[in-house]
Amino acid sequence: MDEGVPARGDEILQPTSIFEVEELIKRLYLPGSPNLISKIQEALQQLQRSDRGWQLADSLLSSSDDKVRFFGALTFVIKLNHDWESLDEENHQLLLSTLISWLVRLVSQSEGSLVVRKLCSGLVSYFLRPNATWERCIRHVMCSFAGKEAVAVNSLDNFPATLELAAQLSKPQTTATLWFSATLVEEVGKTDPDSIKK
Repeated sequence: MDEGVPARGDEILQPTSIFEVEELIKRLYLPGSPNLISKIQEALQQLQRSDRGWQLADSLLSSSDDKVRFFGALTFVIKLNHDWESLDEENHQLLLSTLISWLVRLVSQSEGSLVVRKLCSGLVSYFLRPNATWERCIRHVMCSFAGKEAVAVNSLDNFPATLELAAQLSKPQTTATLWFSATLVEEVGKTDPDSIKK
């Protein structure tokens, strides 16, 4: 088995550190037997769905490896879709702030499109969750880009008008805002009209 990949014989062990998780993710992208790849995927999926999944997602987005960062963004989407109901309103808002913060930070660091699009997908998943309150979501993303951090929803009126704001965004910020907006429109279009937020 590869160095850094926690294993006993042919069995993949649950990683006990972020380093081991990163090594498993990196190993997933290397050539290997279908059996090995399947075992690695299973171990990683267990981690994603575990109680540690939220912290794992956050830690993985700090990685220097883009595949690991993508996996971190993907983990946020999986946790949103599977564990939303276990969060209270305060944690809903903290999660929204965390997702926007990562989007702003990674776009400012010239992150590749795969990770940015996955974070946009996570934000759209947040918007579509039952009981999620996120009004003026596109403006919120734009204002956060302008503020260089996730800004409070109650501060959105302190920013310039939306058209003026759009003109001030960098090309990568505008691109990310458009990806978020397009994904939002596409996903809202797939939902039951009776379940769409008013």
